[in-house]
Amino acid sequence: MLAIQLISDSIQPMTVEHTVEQALDKMHQYQVRHLPVIEKKTYRFLGLISEEDLNGKPDQLTLDTLQGVFVMVGIAPEQHLLDIVYLLSHNEITILPVYNNEKYLGCIRRQDPFRLLGKSVAFEPGGSMVEIWVQTRNYSLSEIARLAESENIRITSLFISDADIINDRIRITIKMDSNQIDGVLASFERFGYEIAASYPENSDYVSLLRERYESLMHYLNV
Repeated sequence: MLAIQLISDSIQPMTVEHTVEQALDKMHQYQVRHLPVIEKKTYRFLGLISEEDLNGKPDQLTLDTLQGVFVMVGIAPEQHLLDIVYLLSHNEITILPVYNNEKYLGCIRRQDPFRLLGKSVAFEPGGSMVEIWVQTRNYSLSEIARLAESENIRITSLFISDADIINDRIRITIKMDSNQIDGVLASFERFGYEIAASYPENSDYVSLLRERYESLMHYLNV
């Protein structure tokens, strides 16, 4: 998923002609603490203005007088979901502007990429989670998928969750669509994969992950 595909139509940018009062009203309406500011005619992106920088300012003060506090943070339209998540988290912002060659294209709401990321690691009902260790040089996504499919099990998501640099190996977390995984675990072991852990759908660990994900989504929507 790319940044251009996550742009929200619900948030309109401010221009330098808007006032502090108008910007704060829009933040309240959109339930965000940041808004993009652009040039009205050219749509040139000028930066983000924050609620913190607006509080205490005269209501009728226009945003052009506050350009010194605008934050130039944004993302190119072709950048990846993980880049989006990093920039939102690292900069502690509630929206992320998307722009290309200084032209503003739109913005991404904070909760949308996190919700998509949660779905991509499959916190959905059904199936099991397995964690395996594999030597970095031997990692093969196609082989892991083939071993699962040989047991009539489909992998719904897979990601690298840890790295052991000293022993040159990585831990892979796999979400599968079945609770009957004894056969695939045996296949993994036969092919030299070390089983770090396995969790059926109704395990406390999977339930805890889902609860934490749902709590994160609730926090992002507040």
